[in-house]
Amino acid sequence: MKMLSDAQFDGLVRQYLPAIYRYARRFTGNRDTAEDIAQETFVKAWKNLKRYDPSRSFSAWLYTIAQRTAIDYLRKKNEEPLPEDILDTTPSILEILNMAQCDQALAGATAQLPSEYRVIVQLRLQDLKFHEIAEQLKRPLNTVKSQYRRALGLLKSVLHQNG
Repeated sequence: MKMLSDAQFDGLVRQYLPAIYRYARRFTGNRDTAEDIAQETFVKAWKNLKRYDPSRSFSAWLYTIAQRTAIDYLRKKNEEPLPEDILDTTPSILEILNMAQCDQALAGATAQLPSEYRVIVQLRLQDLKFHEIAEQLKRPLNTVKSQYRRALGLLKSVLHQNG
């Protein structure tokens, strides 16, 4: 990738920061931790721009950095991302304004999924394509697709029970 100017990188940060923050928040269940992970994700992205392959999706590359940063953070803290930790029951005012009630129901239902399904659904909710998810998770494309279908069935069941 060509060297980006500070203004161009600032534009990328403005474009992707809200989504990376939401991803980290769902992953960790903690507002402050999510802010730290989002910030660290962009620091790592800036430092490693030379490693980015422009033939691949920038957002998938960025989500990979965010996911690895979150996992590293949780390992350091000796925490596991348990389903009850992923859903934050005390959203901020900004989140309430930005998210519809259906997003909260979906987040709650997603938090109840097994982790191998949950991560696929979360990445898909971030508009990643199946091949990008497969690449990021290092799983076969058809496995990702079938796990996504199973996850949707489980989500439907959970939402029906809660609704």
